[in-house]
Amino acid sequence: MMNQPHRLRRTFSLQTRLLASFSACALLGACATRHSKNELGAAWPAAEPVVNLDAYESVQRRPGQRSDIAVAVAISGGGMRAGNFAAGVLTALESVPVTGVGGARSNLLREVDYFSTVSGGGMAAGSYMARLLDYHRQHPEDETAAGFSFARTERINGEDGWREALSKNYQSSLVGSFFNPLMLGELDRGDILESRLDKQVLGRRGGRSLTLRDVFVPRGGGVPRVPYWVANATVYENGAIFPFTPDILAEYSVNGCKHALRSRALGDPYDLPLAVGMKASASFPVAIPPSTLKSARDPRHPRLHLMDGGVADNLGIVTALRLLRQDKAARKVLIVIDAYNGRTEPFSKRGNRPGMVLAALRTTSISLDSSHQRVRNLLGIASAQSAVQYAVLDFHQALRGPAPQAEAADENANALATDDPSASSSLHEDDMSPQSVQAVFTQALGVGTWFKIGDDTQEVLLKAGENAIYHYDASGKKALLPEMRRVRGMF
Repeated sequence: MMNQPHRLRRTFSLQTRLLASFSACALLGACATRHSKNELGAAWPAAEPVVNLDAYESVQRRPGQRSDIAVAVAISGGGMRAGNFAAGVLTALESVPVTGVGGARSNLLREVDYFSTVSGGGMAAGSYMARLLDYHRQHPEDETAAGFSFARTERINGEDGWREALSKNYQSSLVGSFFNPLMLGELDRGDILESRLDKQVLGRRGGRSLTLRDVFVPRGGGVPRVPYWVANATVYENGAIFPFTPDILAEYSVNGCKHALRSRALGDPYDLPLAVGMKASASFPVAIPPSTLKSARDPRHPRLHLMDGGVADNLGIVTALRLLRQDKAARKVLIVIDAYNGRTEPFSKRGNRPGMVLAALRTTSISLDSSHQRVRNLLGIASAQSAVQYAVLDFHQALRGPAPQAEAADENANALATDDPSASSSLHEDDMSPQSVQAVFTQALGVGTWFKIGDDTQEVLLKAGENAIYHYDASGKKALLPEMRRVRGMF
């Protein structure tokens, strides 16, 4: 009788392991969504399709654009943490003066030619592109958009600017969809998210959604007005990167999608709404169902399922480097905005090895951590091969330099964590102290990957982004990062 509880525990443990093993096998079997025989065979390339810039007018033809330097910005995934941090970085880039065409005054953000984004990072690029396109529509006489300022569109009449769009609770749409009768049909909670992104981030106006045609100009189709923005997703079947551009959609023979809660036929890839790509890129496994496009390429397999772009490349650097490699500019720059907040320590305090369930859950994120371990080495190799100057901007910039006094740093960290508005007043100062900046970066590291965010947390992330291009020397003097000084020195 004394051993009965022990036997029960062993029996329960065995049943748990068997159930976990059975579930894992069932999940593996469910991964296959096509017949085992690939009818396309050699007709489908072994390598993943790559964006072909020859299909488009050169983005360097934009009025007032430096054509001797190509600048790409890659923005990582990370939910609204990434979106707001990156938005802060973009406002900081706008404050960096550079020499424009003919010696005219310009800024680093205006000289950006390409955006390559993943998941939540697309919210920052999408906000910038939507406001820039709005400006062009309202001021057609200003061909160079010299009068445009991303920072000034942060708030419009106190609200409705990109800051408001990047503080919405999009997660409520995902939760509320479980009780939405529309979900009883072919729609899912990701479609609700796509509709909200279309209206609130991309600023749908007058019943018209922004499409790829608003961004990309086909060869012989005119003069580009804005940078080329590529949202990246991951193909569910083979793990290939799927860049949302018209030529890639044509390569896959995409002829249908779901947009604004309806199934749509797609006769021309340029007519694909930008929100479709943004949502597909942000279809984080388990939380948001994969996006599905219809395709005429393979009659027996007429659908293309797409997952979060971070599964294949969470920094967006692969597409960014491929774009820069094709650009004809003599000098090339890659700015990587990295909202990664994972840890790099290899050790654990856990006494026992992780169980099967924990190990299975860990596989959903370990690839992100693994690739991040060697990203700077890979960037160094790639930039050497392609003659690309790069800078990585992340949450760790303020933490790499000389540390401020420990007591001051702790005091500021506690002040920023409180709900007392007066305690966090330093967040609203244009010139923050080194201790305050370090506290901001420390707090930003603790923000989770969600599609909702509070006003105070948004302020922390924006301030972290605005300060990510700087560092403090031993005397506490603020200066551009060495990487950023090299980038600026190219102009």
